[in-house]
Amino acid sequence: MKRRNHLSVFTAVLFASLLWNQTSWAHPMMPVSFWQNLRNCAAVYVIPSEFNLTNNSAQNYEFNVYLIGGGGGGGVSSAGSRGQFTQGSFVLAPSQNLYAVVGGGGSGSTYMTGGAGGAGYYGGGGGAVESVNSYGGGGGGGSSALLRNGVVLFHANGGKGGASTSFITAGGDGGTNVGGGAGGFVTGGLTGFTGAYKLGGDGYCNLNNGVELVHGGRGAYGGKSTYDGGSFGQRGLTNGSLPTGCSGRGSGGFGSSGGSSATAYIGNATVDWANSYAASSLQGAGGSASTNGISGSAGVVVLCKKKNADLFVGFPETITSSLSSVVTSVTQTVYGTTGTTLPISVSGTGSPEISINGGAWVTSGNISYGQTLALRQTSAVSASTTATAMVNLGSNSFTWSLTTAQPLALVFTDILNQAANALVTSAAATVTGTGSVAVNVVGTGSPEFSVNGGPWVTSGTLNGGDSVIVRLTTPSIASRKSYAIFRCESCLSTTLTRWSVTTGSLIFPSFGSATGLALSTQQTSPSGVITGTIPGGPYPFTLTGTGSEASVNGGAWVTSGNVMVGDTVQIRVISSNIQNSQLSPAIVSLGAYGYFYVTTASTTYPAFSNLVNQGKNLVVSSEVRSVTSGLVNAPISISAASGSPQISINGGAWATSGVLNQGDTLQARMTTSSSNMTSTTVNIVIAGSTTTWLVTTGNGIQLIIPNVNNATPSTTVTTGSIVNTGAAGTLAVNSTAAIADFSLDGGSTWVTSATVAAGQSVVFRASYGLAGTKTVVNVLLDGAEVNPWEINDGSVYSPAISAGSAVLLGAGGMTQLVSVGQDDAFQTLTLPFYFSIAQYQTKTWYICSNTFINVLTSSTSYSGFAGNFPAVPKFFLGAADNSWQRVWSQSGTNYFRIRYEGTASTSGTVGSPNIVYEFTFFKAMGNKQYIQVVFGPHSRSTGAFGVASSSAYFVNGGTITPNSSYVFESDLKGENWVMTPNSKIIGAGTDQ
Repeated sequence: MKRRNHLSVFTAVLFASLLWNQTSWAHPMMPVSFWQNLRNCAAVYVIPSEFNLTNNSAQNYEFNVYLIGGGGGGGVSSAGSRGQFTQGSFVLAPSQNLYAVVGGGGSGSTYMTGGAGGAGYYGGGGGAVESVNSYGGGGGGGSSALLRNGVVLFHANGGKGGASTSFITAGGDGGTNVGGGAGGFVTGGLTGFTGAYKLGGDGYCNLNNGVELVHGGRGAYGGKSTYDGGSFGQRGLTNGSLPTGCSGRGSGGFGSSGGSSATAYIGNATVDWANSYAASSLQGAGGSASTNGISGSAGVVVLCKKKNADLFVGFPETITSSLSSVVTSVTQTVYGTTGTTLPISVSGTGSPEISINGGAWVTSGNISYGQTLALRQTSAVSASTTATAMVNLGSNSFTWSLTTAQPLALVFTDILNQAANALVTSAAATVTGTGSVAVNVVGTGSPEFSVNGGPWVTSGTLNGGDSVIVRLTTPSIASRKSYAIFRCESCLSTTLTRWSVTTGSLIFPSFGSATGLALSTQQTSPSGVITGTIPGGPYPFTLTGTGSEASVNGGAWVTSGNVMVGDTVQIRVISSNIQNSQLSPAIVSLGAYGYFYVTTASTTYPAFSNLVNQGKNLVVSSEVRSVTSGLVNAPISISAASGSPQISINGGAWATSGVLNQGDTLQARMTTSSSNMTSTTVNIVIAGSTTTWLVTTGNGIQLIIPNVNNATPSTTVTTGSIVNTGAAGTLAVNSTAAIADFSLDGGSTWVTSATVAAGQSVVFRASYGLAGTKTVVNVLLDGAEVNPWEINDGSVYSPAISAGSAVLLGAGGMTQLVSVGQDDAFQTLTLPFYFSIAQYQTKTWYICSNTFINVLTSSTSYSGFAGNFPAVPKFFLGAADNSWQRVWSQSGTNYFRIRYEGTASTSGTVGSPNIVYEFTFFKAMGNKQYIQVVFGPHSRSTGAFGVASSSAYFVNGGTITPNSSYVFESDLKGENWVMTPNSKIIGAGTDQ
């Protein structure tokens, strides 16, 4: 049939002639709202085949459009799939061209013939044929499309053809919006028939005289024409002639039975509706399954011209993979009559909302010509479910459908007990679900996959219904997995599926242990059988351990070879030349090990217990040890860097060397260090083997005696029990008082000197005289003077903390230590009494120009200040890279004061400081000791501030408040510090 002339003028006569009142017919493939929308049309145009026209008027025409792709042909085992439903809206402006193509249904399968793919904008693939005596798969449906000026506005995919013979032979795919459908495939070859495992031809497109033509593929089997599928499905004539290479219209044409339909020509106000919609038609439906598969129905394109052309907009259906998620539509422009504004509202199952011109999300409002409209709604909670938004625009209405896709799934069965380094292929697995996804495969063993019998690849696209196989190379190690992971190519963190192949096990026998062996002798293991599940072999083996060898099945002794499950093996090796030494040679294959443990006879040398917390310059002895090992005339010597160590064998004379035999006894002695907390390592060498004896001095005798400031005159004052927390040492006291002595461990004997052991307790006593006086008891620990024990009634010396800031006292009466500007400098300070910090009790302190005071050693650090830096106990007073210009000190009976004047930079002007502080040590009283710091101006108030040990802060004072004072208080060990801001020291004898 020749095509009639296209419409030369797009006129109202055309629309009037095509006006059709659609009120009674319905279609199961389209939502109910679609048919309700048709009642709002000024005219309805049903396009059962194709048309091509141009708007030669000066008027815009606004349309809703509804498309269905051609249905897939039926197979013996399953029906064809329905064509896709798509809807939308558009405007046809003057001089614009409109072109529609309707997808044909795929042909049903017949005996030894695959169904032809339906024609369409993109043709469906042909069905495959399994064997000589079987039925083919149905052809895929062609796709429907609507183009404006050659650009696709809307597209509906064709349905997939049904399978035959229990899904072994697949139907062809429907045409999609990116190309012709793939041909059907056979999932496995047949024995005894050459040419099995054939595919249906793919749909394709071609150009003829500049106009695109798309054809359905042809089913094929074995290349034998006798078993060819249906001929090409053809979309229709172009320019009055058949396209080259197309022998005629195939059975996958148009119409509910899959044959050719009458063409609805547009022109001269004449339309042929002979095979267009009727009340019983099922446009786009898939063909039913039967012995001879029923062909799929042709699709359709329906145009709805809007009433009154007031305002017009439409939205295509959206498919989403996200469940229970808010999804936003594309943004569309509202067309219609210029200047028109109408009310708009939305309702539906997914709590829909609208946004006008990018504004807030609402459920109603007013919208005008030229504005934009977007919709959003919540997707369904389950897959393959549609949420529908109903939009009322003036007197018109339209819908937006949001459908959740059925997630794709792919499951492979893992494989166990495979050979090593083998290429293993999985069984075929079918992709379930709907839609498509781009994937890549990663993993170990260089995995690849093949889709529908195609080439081996590492990336590609999977569609619902695809048949997939995967292959990889197994590991070179027994009991190890290689795996393939399919990941979404656009989101690599999402795993679609994984497949693993595990090599079988290879288990060497346990060769056991041999102990108490002679040195340097050959030792042979028991024999054992290799077990496991790994097939194949033999596999190469090697041995670990110098001089080790293996014998397989009673063969020669070798250092390498081949083994497999079932072989009998032995290992041999030369034992160590060292006593009590173990060798562990192993036979190794495919990552599996079989060990043989060989240990020489044990020799036990005498070992002495280390000594700690020892006194200084003392001769100490070890315990007596017996020699239980098989030593015979073994030489022994003893040495150390200091301490003159010696040994005694069998209680004999002390010497530095000798000879040991089994049954002897051994003892060692040495002189401890002259320094506290010092270790001496003594080396004892027996028959060339060295053991050590470690002797460490303690921290010296440690007694902290609290002063008394509440004594009653003319009484004897006694301390509580004070424990020596240091090492053993000597204690002595002296005083002008009538009584001044001590007792040990609560005894009744009072002495003025004695040796005090570590952990031993001491009680001191002294007589106190008249009120207003003080008693001083001098204390010597290991001969060194420490702070004396002082007693008064509170009127002589009684420091206490008081609220309120102290004031700067100035430099009057002080001794000047620094009179010129200095950077990174220090001065040594000598206090009139001992003061403790972090258990260091000392009179020697150091002051640094960078605004800190410390003990142990001088430091001029200028940055990096922290609790652990510098690594000495210290007071930070705004520590930073500062400089001083003047420093003074003053020493009193009960205090020691420093005055600092400096600058918050590396230089400054004498007499013009911007950092001033006075730092005062107070002699301890009771169980407390105190520091008072008075600040004047301070331009480094954010510098380091507080008190710290060598490793951490006791108190981190934060930011300094200039022109204020602080008191730091601790126990007598200089630990447990507390800082009190805005406070000062007062009391008798404090000179405050």
